[in-house]
Amino acid sequence: MMQLLLTVMAIGLAALLAVGGINYFSTDIGVRVEMSQALRAQHDAIAGAVSSYRTANNGFVPRSVDTLKGYLPEGKVPEFPKGHKPFLWTIDKSPTGDVRGLCLTRTHGEASRGMLEGVISFAKDRAARFPGTVSYGTSGGSPANDCGMAAGAPVTHDFGLDARTLSANAGATFSFKGF
Repeated sequence: MMQLLLTVMAIGLAALLAVGGINYFSTDIGVRVEMSQALRAQHDAIAGAVSSYRTANNGFVPRSVDTLKGYLPEGKVPEFPKGHKPFLWTIDKSPTGDVRGLCLTRTHGEASRGMLEGVISFAKDRAARFPGTVSYGTSGGSPANDCGMAAGAPVTHDFGLDARTLSANAGATFSFKGF
């Protein structure tokens, strides 16, 4: 009877693995979720701080994220998981100085596959909630373009970006228009 039970359990486990596939049991899922939540917290904190700064300063736009310290929770942008800093937030301004939104640009910091998938997940989530407000490209373009990107593509829920492609793009930049 015990052998029969073990056989049935083994067949069930094999079927589960065959149906689930290798991606279903990704070990990076915890890091991806943690990174996506950290980015959401950072974006919301910076967007709120920009609004508070503008209210307190007669509509003037902050020069950078660093000038927002007094308006951010605990005086700083919420940190990335485990102290990594693979991306940097900046304020996107038009050539005339108006705020267009926020930019998330890849730095030279180390980023795992799970972290990169978390960034992609966050961008797709924002794009689904606010269609037409998120774009992806490479930095190094004209200041007139969103976040100074050379070229940008709108991000949608089915955007074809994966962690490998994002990892290979050293100047990867996401633009989040508006707040």
